[in-house]
Amino acid sequence: MEGASNRTVLVYNKDASNYFDRNEDAMKLFYENQEDKPQIIFYSLTPDQTPLAINSSGDLTDQEIKLGMRYNKGGELNLSFKGLDTFGHKVYLLDGDTEIDLETNPIYTTSVENTNGFTELNDRFKLIFTPKEITGMENYSKNEIMISSKDGIISVSSGQNIQTIEVISVSGVVLQKEVVNSTHYSFDVNKEIHSCILKIISKDNVEVRKIIIK
Repeated sequence: MEGASNRTVLVYNKDASNYFDRNEDAMKLFYENQEDKPQIIFYSLTPDQTPLAINSSGDLTDQEIKLGMRYNKGGELNLSFKGLDTFGHKVYLLDGDTEIDLETNPIYTTSVENTNGFTELNDRFKLIFTPKEITGMENYSKNEIMISSKDGIISVSSGQNIQTIEVISVSGVVLQKEVVNSTHYSFDVNKEIHSCILKIISKDNVEVRKIIIK
């Protein structure tokens, strides 16, 4: 949004709650100019929808933090994220059904619709924090595993007998568990799942992979 910028701050504090704490957090103040100039007001939201300029959060595992904004001009929107390595988690931005890995893509460009006057947008953007040990970005063994997905069906093949497969959300929640006992296995997943983490367990190996459901 050319000519307008704003920021919000997230802080990890193991002793903080995920709700407003006057000793740790700062409320977002809203000043809407009366001139015909681009303006954006950006903030994070607590679970009870309190808008914060500074948000100190405790346990981030399985947490979604909504990002909200008020703006008076539509057009291109650039979201830039810094210092996310301090959280000790993988951090993903969800823009509706689009998932962005902020470790590899810390700047995200999208657009917002034109508006007459100020518009509030609180349900589009979310941050998801995933414990690094289950993100699936590393390959935990030399065992070759082939994974494919088509029409909501995931197929897994392995050189070793697969015992179980767990389907895990990007926020670390186990959504589905399949008992396999085979080297090849195909199964359906919920149509609302667009990306997930597969934890593939065999006798001597554990493979964790992040996949996009097609």
